[in-house]
Amino acid sequence: MLFKEQALSPDYSQNLFELGLIGRASAGIQIDVNVAAKKLPDGTFVDTPFCDHNCLVNTYDQRTGNYICPAAITLHPGLKQSSLAPSSLILRGIESTAAAIHLANTSLLESSYLQNYFDRFCLPDSIQKIIRGHLSSGEQIEINLFGGNSELHPGIIPMISELKNAGHIVNLTTTGGRFLYDPKFLTGILESPPHLLALSADDFDSPEQIASLSRLDPKDIIRQRNRIPFQFGQKRKALEAAYVARLSQIYPGFPQILLNLVIHPGNIDRCEEIMVALHSQFPRALINPYPAQSAFSYGEPDFLLSHFPQLEQFIDNRIADHFHKPAGHLPRLHYWLMLKSICITFRDNPKTVLRALAGYDSWKCYGTPGANRYIQIGASPEAHSGQKIAGGHLACFWNPKTVTFEKAQVWDMNPPEIAGFITQGMIEIANSHPHPCPGCNFPRLNFDMVSLENGIDPLLIPAYLDLRRKHLGF
Repeated sequence: MLFKEQALSPDYSQNLFELGLIGRASAGIQIDVNVAAKKLPDGTFVDTPFCDHNCLVNTYDQRTGNYICPAAITLHPGLKQSSLAPSSLILRGIESTAAAIHLANTSLLESSYLQNYFDRFCLPDSIQKIIRGHLSSGEQIEINLFGGNSELHPGIIPMISELKNAGHIVNLTTTGGRFLYDPKFLTGILESPPHLLALSADDFDSPEQIASLSRLDPKDIIRQRNRIPFQFGQKRKALEAAYVARLSQIYPGFPQILLNLVIHPGNIDRCEEIMVALHSQFPRALINPYPAQSAFSYGEPDFLLSHFPQLEQFIDNRIADHFHKPAGHLPRLHYWLMLKSICITFRDNPKTVLRALAGYDSWKCYGTPGANRYIQIGASPEAHSGQKIAGGHLACFWNPKTVTFEKAQVWDMNPPEIAGFITQGMIEIANSHPHPCPGCNFPRLNFDMVSLENGIDPLLIPAYLDLRRKHLGF
């Protein structure tokens, strides 16, 4: 066992940090900064993600995409950048939400829910003490600037700077395409770099393609990308990620790169080799792999039953990474133990395994208080007159129909109102919904051990606890 309670040392919390069970941030905010107003045929408007990419599965050529992005440009023609919320409102909403998170953490600490959680998950006193300290410390909040293509917001650089000055951890999730054509954007990022720059690595064709791109002059990568028709968004994003990864090797002070790698039927046969190639060619980049999700859209898993053994081996390999720590490894042991518990719990029914890995009923942000600690802010699904500014709602990017707070936007709410949504309002909205979201396994939303364990499906808990005792000793 890694840990024995009678031999705990002051750096025990550091062990939890190194395995990703607790991070630098005590909570997080994912805000869609690129919500625009889309005019409908009846003259009303609806909040819609604004993007310049077209990430879709093409029926005539399955090689052009492996998922349908709700922000794909051809799904929303005519959107105007001018309808995006101004930076001042976005920043005001973030600060109110950050203050609300501290109130929600305090409320959790003072409630019976936390001790009930400790008891249900058999956490020893030493771990309870660390968790209480983590929640009460007022540590940094992680802010993930997110959306259709967040780099397109005209105030994105000043927002990064303002949020860093306020003491937050700032992540920018984007395509990276703006680096290819806007030198001022590169200058701005170098002058005020986010703590993390997250890009997409879902659609590299092969390890050989990655090796080839890593040897090219950056200008040649631009030429290759520009030869790809705009309709093929995933293919363009892969080249943009390679280009930005090259920039990170050229410019001192470039932000830490994270490559999001969705594992899907198009890359499952070579995903290990792709990870090795990414580690080899871009050794400073972190790799964030996770299985493709479909539960949030009520869609069936993309994987075939024959993929189950490959997926389980992939999960086993990621668990092993936490103890061998290869280059690019991103620690979140609790996440991979949950996925392994799915394989164990439903082993006799591979179809159920695939559905659970795709998010169905495995983890829900509205499970119990404590699960929802990576707060999402984004679009409302309700039509409106077009007089209000789009976005700013407490709502999930992937399934806004279940837990959206329609009455107000965060820049017009005070921290206690937002804290009420975090602690109880979200659960009440979901419980009253006729078709609540089936769940998801997005690592960012699963967040740390506390969030994951409070949202995990009860059926998975026995296998999960067995795995946790095996690998962690508690």
